[in-house]
Amino acid sequence: MTSEFELVLAAEDLDDLLAAAGRVPELSESDQQAARAIVTSWSPLQALANLLFHPRLIPEDSRLPAIFRALDQSPPDYFTLAAAVGVQSMRPTGHSPLVRQHVAETLSRLTMHAADVIAARAEYTLENFLEPSRLEDAILLLRTPCETARHNLVAWLARATKSRGREVVAAVEASKDIGFRLRWSVSRKLHAHLSRPKKGFQSQEMPLLTYIPNLNEACVPGCAPRLSPSRRLPDAPWWKFW
Repeated sequence: MTSEFELVLAAEDLDDLLAAAGRVPELSESDQQAARAIVTSWSPLQALANLLFHPRLIPEDSRLPAIFRALDQSPPDYFTLAAAVGVQSMRPTGHSPLVRQHVAETLSRLTMHAADVIAARAEYTLENFLEPSRLEDAILLLRTPCETARHNLVAWLARATKSRGREVVAAVEASKDIGFRLRWSVSRKLHAHLSRPKKGFQSQEMPLLTYIPNLNEACVPGCAPRLSPSRRLPDAPWWKFW
């Protein structure tokens, strides 16, 4: 294993991990063997989480199985969070419709039911898979209990007005998937954005990001790295994006 890859696996701070990963443009054969062993044994915890945050460092034949295993953890844990962040680097068009569907469905369920930090990051990644032509998918997700995820969904809808205009507001106001108070609140924000758009950090289009804890901040030594509270995920996907 190369010394650069060893630094990636050992990094305990996410900023240090980002810097270390940037120094590994490609994996040597020994690096690939080490990465496969880690995702197969699902340990050590730190090395596993680091690979999930940067899935390009997992050999291609092991990458998707590792990501899906992490996203499907029940209850969702730190590895779920790491995979939700890592999937942001995936190009949706670079994978089959079946893979995209599974990722989108899983991120959707996490947005609706996982602990707030996981829900927020799952929604942020999910935006890569949302199609402006299917406003109803984003509107349905507005029911999430996570305030950050809900804010970012409204921001996504606000950005969709660039191509869809007041059609976005009409879709929200006509939706039967969300309650009256939520419909009124979101449509009011979108009306204000269309009539008096603000700029910079005050813009309705500006997303919010949540703090991502390091593994040692989310995990007591010797215990599973849970992030609570978590809501129980449904046994089957709720909706499909393709």
